Amino acid sequence: MSDYTFNNSRNDGENPDDYLKHFGLNSLFPYQRSIIEEICVACGATIAGTDGEAPSRGLILLPTGAGKSICYMLPALIIPGYSLIIYPLNALISDQLGRFKSAGISALSLAGGTGKREKTEAVASASAGSVRVLLANPESLANPDIQQTLTRYPPRHVVFDEAHTSAEWGLTFRPSYLRVCEFIRELDPVRTSAFTATASPELLPRMADLIFGNKAYSLYSKSPAKENISFSAIPSICPEADILRLVNSTLESPMIIFCRRRSDAENTARLLSCRLDESGSGRIRFYHAGLSKDEKQKVESWFMGGGDLILCATCAFGLGVDCPGVRSVVHLGPPSSVEAYVQETGRAGRDGKYCRAILLFSPEDLYISRDAVSEKRSQDLLSSLLCNTRCRRASLMSLFAPDEHHIPCGICDVCTGTIQSMPQGFPAIMGMIDRYRGMLRLKDAAEILKGYYRSSLSDTGTRSRFFGILKDWDYNWCQEAVAKLLLSGSLYRTRFSRRLSPKVPWRD
Repeated sequence: MSDYTFNNSRNDGENPDDYLKHFGLNSLFPYQRSIIEEICVACGATIAGTDGEAPSRGLILLPTGAGKSICYMLPALIIPGYSLIIYPLNALISDQLGRFKSAGISALSLAGGTGKREKTEAVASASAGSVRVLLANPESLANPDIQQTLTRYPPRHVVFDEAHTSAEWGLTFRPSYLRVCEFIRELDPVRTSAFTATASPELLPRMADLIFGNKAYSLYSKSPAKENISFSAIPSICPEADILRLVNSTLESPMIIFCRRRSDAENTARLLSCRLDESGSGRIRFYHAGLSKDEKQKVESWFMGGGDLILCATCAFGLGVDCPGVRSVVHLGPPSSVEAYVQETGRAGRDGKYCRAILLFSPEDLYISRDAVSEKRSQDLLSSLLCNTRCRRASLMSLFAPDEHHIPCGICDVCTGTIQSMPQGFPAIMGMIDRYRGMLRLKDAAEILKGYYRSSLSDTGTRSRFFGILKDWDYNWCQEAVAKLLLSGSLYRTRFSRRLSPKVPWRD
């Protein structure tokens, strides 16, 4: 790896500014210009103000919303030959294909749904110059016939977009990524570029080794966590109650609520629709990989329209979706890695305005992370974000650049002194269990909290100040909250009667 600074020395040749009209832009950011010029010169184009030398491999780390797509789209209009761009998702290919065509750049897809003959003809057309860009996923490029055709008609510029997925997915459920990386290394195009919004010190060398092998590459890195995001971490023993409270009174929309499982996304959308959208306006929907292509496109178009909208989604919505007005991102539990967290929170604030990113974490999350030694990156994320004595953004950034000094952001819950250190409902549960120490089973505790009159409850229970204190919660939420406190060690069951007691005396 070698850090690269572009050298300006000539005044003739192409000017990237002349092509901005294709993208509806008036100017480029300095970092975009530097990256574009480096790619164009590496591919053999003559660019005004440059010395005609540039590295043949480059790794570009730009935060979500920083305009990385333009950095490989614009060169496609300037460089000789054609560009091959590799995306991890078909939905992303479909979206980007439309963007290329809107910019007047001839582009074709090699992804699923395209026949073998059409793919071969597409590569031949690109080689002949009638097509400037080919878009593909790893599975389509793993086909031996396609590889043979690409070898015969090689691209000038190969781009890995969302390049971190090559290391994150290729080693687990996307083996095609490994085969394609190997093929591209053997093909050795004039220029190979890897773009991503996130790559921790752990992930970066694995990703670079897969894509570039042991060959040198230039590195351009810009802070992955945007400065306009206010990060918060909130402990939760009842995510359903917490998300209702946040959505109903605290957070602005458009909003994305990231869930771990497809069922969680659907259930959260139904809960919010039932409680907050009684008129049936359709402002709340869900999105995950189990939807059909047509269903995904409808949800994406609906959300891109902006407004008072809430989308409950899995990580399937986390890549390449360009919606500039998202004001809030909520995670119902920590994601799988630091990279995933930065990618998904980066959906917010692409317009540069103030936005919020909230992580709801439960005692169960802490318990699993503490015991799952193999999930080191999840541990790093939790230990960083859950540190209540240091700026959330600075803590997060230290995972990407541990040797650098990161100044406080001034807008997170730590910097503003608005930390919520105690879960909603925690004082009520602990106070009740302490009041009836050793007298209640889990079911009894849930019934008192909810305010259920049952024959199993004594008059003392129904007359208690704790009776119905969580009446707005569903009964099963009360049960699950008490169970989480048992798991965390805040409560315990007596050995023989299995009745509840607090670990230490509780004082409200």
